[in-house]
Amino acid sequence: MNRPDRWDTVDPLLFEGRVIQAALAVKAQCDATLPETIALLGERVEELRKVSPEKFTVSLDDYWRGIHT
Repeated sequence: MNRPDRWDTVDPLLFEGRVIQAALAVKAQCDATLPETIALLGERVEELRKVSPEKFTVSLDDYWRGIHT
C-alpha cells in the first residue's frame, strides 16, 4: 500500500474532523482500498494527536463516528 507523498493537504482536514474529505484526498494521492485508506488515516490521526493534540476540533470519542469499513 502506498502512503501519500504529502500530508499537507490531508492534515488540516484531519484536524477539523473532516474524515471523508481527508479519505478522498488520500485516495487521490495513492492507490488504496477504502479499508487501507481508513487505516492510513487512523495511523496519521494517532501520530498527529501525539504531537499536536490542541489542533483537533473534534474529540477522540466523536472522531470516527459514522465511519465504517
